[in-house]
Amino acid sequence: AFIVDSPRVAPDGAVWFGSWGQGLWRYDPRRVGPGSMQHWTTDDGLPDNVVWSVEFAPEGVVWISTLSGASRFDGVGFINFSRNDGLADDHVSVIDHDAGGLLWFATQAGLTRYDPTTAVTFTTADGLPANRIRGSVRGSGDHLWFATPGGLSLWDGTSFTTLTTREGLPSNDVRALA
Repeated sequence: AFIVDSPRVAPDGAVWFGSWGQGLWRYDPRRVGPGSMQHWTTDDGLPDNVVWSVEFAPEGVVWISTLSGASRFDGVGFINFSRNDGLADDHVSVIDHDAGGLLWFATQAGLTRYDPTTAVTFTTADGLPANRIRGSVRGSGDHLWFATPGGLSLWDGTSFTTLTTREGLPSNDVRALA
């Protein structure tokens, strides 16, 4: 079976998607024939063939979240990042960026915010309802929303606020955001 995960449309109109064990894919609808589909795996430099999602950074690169770390793809090659590079965990479920262009890596052990020189990790000790982050979506301004098994968490640019069943959610187990 070929299982596709989190398809995203890039600014140029191409559709990028991950797969469960078969790497990263890019479909360009402007091309006809065999060149319309591109495919990358660990043989090409990805850290893992389980690819959860992609994020398009403002500078034009593609960030890829995988089971074994994150990868930065500039269209030519991959630069991989792992726990050894400052990520909270190697299992990166999603990558997002905030209004200032800072990258946020959602992992199984917390959130890592990354700028070109430093990585800062946020966990339950910093106000998250759970360390396992399942999804994210950008809101207005500096706001980022995070799905966790402990509730829905909002980063307002300085701190986290959590919404749970106490605030009216039907369950604290938030699995995805769109």
